Amino acid sequence: MYSHIVLPNATEQDLIPPTRKTYSGPVELGEDLMVIEVGEKVEVRRPAKS
Repeated sequence: MYSHIVLPNATEQDLIPPTRKTYSGPVELGEDLMVIEVGEKVEVRRPAKS
């Protein structure tokens, strides 16, 4: 989970491809009001687009 990225204007294309060079598991790019529920499984809910 990427959260609170300090690189100005960083996009998913800036972060995910380099991550995939060494990590093949699930990856999420956090956003305001996103909910991540951790239990038996991990559930990610993104805010509704208006």
